[in-house]
Amino acid sequence: MKTLSTVKKGLFILFVSCVAVFSCKKEDQIHPVVINNTNVSLTVVIDTITQTNAFIHWKPDSVSKNLTYSIILNQDTVIANITFSNYVLENLKANTSYSGQIIAKTTSGLTKGFSFNFTTEDAITRFSKSYSIPNNSSVDARHVINTPDGGYITAGFSSTDGTNLAFLKIDSLGKEQWHNYFPIYRRQMFVGLQFTGDGYIGATNYYIVKLDLNGNKVWDKTIDFNSIGTGDLRSIVKYNDGYMIAGMTGESNGSNPASEAVIINMDLNGNIRWQKSYGSRLFNEADDILADAVGNFYVAGVTAKPGLTYNDLQLNNPASNFWWFKIDQNGNMLWEKLSDRSDYFDTGARLVHTKDGNYGFVGSMEVNYVGIGNIEVIKFDPAGNKLNEAVFSDPRLSIFGESIAFTNDGGFIVTGYGDTGATMIMILYKFDSNWKQTWGKALNIDDGSYGFDILQTKDNGYFIAGAHSNFYNGHVWALKTDAEGLYKKY
Repeated sequence: MKTLSTVKKGLFILFVSCVAVFSCKKEDQIHPVVINNTNVSLTVVIDTITQTNAFIHWKPDSVSKNLTYSIILNQDTVIANITFSNYVLENLKANTSYSGQIIAKTTSGLTKGFSFNFTTEDAITRFSKSYSIPNNSSVDARHVINTPDGGYITAGFSSTDGTNLAFLKIDSLGKEQWHNYFPIYRRQMFVGLQFTGDGYIGATNYYIVKLDLNGNKVWDKTIDFNSIGTGDLRSIVKYNDGYMIAGMTGESNGSNPASEAVIINMDLNGNIRWQKSYGSRLFNEADDILADAVGNFYVAGVTAKPGLTYNDLQLNNPASNFWWFKIDQNGNMLWEKLSDRSDYFDTGARLVHTKDGNYGFVGSMEVNYVGIGNIEVIKFDPAGNKLNEAVFSDPRLSIFGESIAFTNDGGFIVTGYGDTGATMIMILYKFDSNWKQTWGKALNIDDGSYGFDILQTKDNGYFIAGAHSNFYNGHVWALKTDAEGLYKKY
């Protein structure tokens, strides 16, 4: 919903002359209206317009008495001979221009028409909004999913005296409905988030929390990894009678940089059924997990280059590959695949379903030890066979991919952030079905901006969740754009 000032500059106020019926614009001179030889004026205002409705009201001056009114819209009578002075025009078409008149009639039967015009909002919702959480000095959004009511819920991190897992629920127009947050050990790169049918579940670090539909905690659980170093939960997916959670255990430190990918199976009440580790190379990370329709699971992450040693790391040699594998409900690995290229370091992988029944994921690759970043996208079929792999760079800045959505036109869109050398900026890159870039955008407010997750919406636009300013003094930044990545009309 918007005021008419966003359609035309200034409040849409119409004054009409007594000489003829005409449509006034803002720059028109105001004239008095003569009715029955009495000088009067009538002010018409349309101050609320949506895609389907417009609220119109008018006010005669104190001289005008005992008037009745009829409303004509596009030459059709909407209502006739009313004595009240406001009306809601309903069942309008989106993005459509309308014109009409208010016909004022005196008790002696004299009538004069007062013209108006307006344009309804288009069917694409656009907004750019920031959110903070009371008593938290910083908050971001690392993951977003659709909600049954047409809105969105984000999960990310916030800061009080320590670090929290923070949730923010907003409606389809970006209005906040609720928020909640829960203490965790420390901030990580990833947050898992899923709709459960009766609420939501989030996972990060050592912590898992189940919420109801209003954001109230149903239960929570802290995982004891029973492992040297630390652990990190990164993604969670619900299936018929439980949850699968992906992450890693162990930590690179000194001469022992070993880590293992971990998958945890839990029942619907949070009880652990089993926990298994994967990966035999120097380091192994499970960053995201998806379920298929028959009870198997696909995992994407990063693993060390085969044969990599700790000494290779010290020499800044290529260290890692993107990695994807498939497991059954019992955690048995069915196959695993690695990307063709070995990079200095690969980070993060967001795994999604594609529109044609396959799988795709995005991550970032540092091409050398000074941290120059490119975006890598890989698509594979249900048997793990790679269908496409591509690396994208931007000559203007170092770029890092955080999330991907495969789109209705057969292409895909990537969000993340770019490093200009002076600040971080949110990036959006759109690619067609041939994996050719069709457009790109760099967006920034405050001291820095980040895009962490993206969804395609029903109107073929996009919802991007992220943060602006820096990680420790920032806000959630949520954008709803059209199909061209615009979050406001120009």
